[in-house]
Amino acid sequence: MSPTHTSQNRYRKIEPCLDEIIDRLNKNICVEIGCGIGKPVNFINALYHRAKQDPTIDLTLLSALTLEKPTGRLIVPPPIPT
Repeated sequence: MSPTHTSQNRYRKIEPCLDEIIDRLNKNICVEIGCGIGKPVNFINALYHRAKQDPTIDLTLLSALTLEKPTGRLIVPPPIPT
């Protein structure tokens, strides 16, 4: 799959969605789960269990209670023209 692939797929089941995410991110996944928002608990649990089953998946989960500074790369949007 191309890194510039931009179509939005909708899934009725979690497993095919996990397959696509793992494929797109080359098994290097970092998920930030903010505080005070609706969380997709079933999805996060399935992702965690998939990573437990497949040790080649590098999964990092960051929650609002994470005490470590994130080390992922920050994607900064372009500046707004004035």
